[in-house]
Amino acid sequence: MELFTPAMQVFFFAALTLSLGVMIYRMIKGPHVLDRVICIDAIALIVICMMAVWELAVGTPYFFDAILVLALVGFLATVALCKYLERGEIID
Repeated sequence: MELFTPAMQVFFFAALTLSLGVMIYRMIKGPHVLDRVICIDAIALIVICMMAVWELAVGTPYFFDAILVLALVGFLATVALCKYLERGEIID
């Protein structure tokens, strides 16, 4: 018996695609800049989850490096944007 069935793959991709659409809408219509920064971070997380589901669906471990790099870049971008919004400059 397969642990990750094709029906589960379709369900996860549909749910992640729906949440990605909601986050993109919220990023465009967000009332504040900080809401948009949080949405960008959430979009990066959703893309990471989609890559993980794709990795499980294909059965290859090669996407792990891309997931790790995207998580690191997303975190650093969020920290840099928040620091810029707080102080007005990124590098002291």
